[in-house]
Amino acid sequence: MADYKAPLNNMQFLLADVFKLPNLWSSMSSLADVDVDTAKAILEEVARLAQEELAPLNREADEEGSHWRDGDVVAPRGFKDAYKLFCDGGWGSLSGNPEFDGMGMPKTLVAMADECVQGACMVVWASANANRRRRSGTRYTRFNRAEVVLSAKNV
Repeated sequence: MADYKAPLNNMQFLLADVFKLPNLWSSMSSLADVDVDTAKAILEEVARLAQEELAPLNREADEEGSHWRDGDVVAPRGFKDAYKLFCDGGWGSLSGNPEFDGMGMPKTLVAMADECVQGACMVVWASANANRRRRSGTRYTRFNRAEVVLSAKNV
C-alpha cells in the first residue's frame, strides 16, 4: 500500500501566495490572530497526524475489517486510538465557535486540514465529520450505530 504524503507545499503555496489568505484573515476581526505561521503550524501538525497515525490504518481495515458483535459494530484495531488522538488534538473543533470551545479557524484552513485527514483515512474523517455535524445542531443526518436515521426534524 502506498504511503500517504500530505501536499503541504501545495497547500502553503495556495494559502500564502495564490489566495493571500493571511491578508484577508487579518482584515477580519474574528480571524485577526490567525497568521501564516499559525496556519503553517496547524497544517504541519495535521499532516503529521495523517501520515503517521491515520494512513497506516487503511491496511488494518482492509485486512481485518469491521464486524458485528453483540449488536455493535467493532472497528479494526487502531481505529479507536486514532480517533481518540484526532479528538484529543481538537481537530474536530478547528472551525468551531470559540464560545463553545472551538478554535474559530477559517473555513479555508479547515478545508485544507480536512483534506489531509480525508486523504490519509476517509473512515476517520467520515466518523469525525458525522459527529461534528451531529453536535452542531444543524440540519444533517444523525448516525446511530450502523444505520442512518432520518426524520422530518433533521432533513
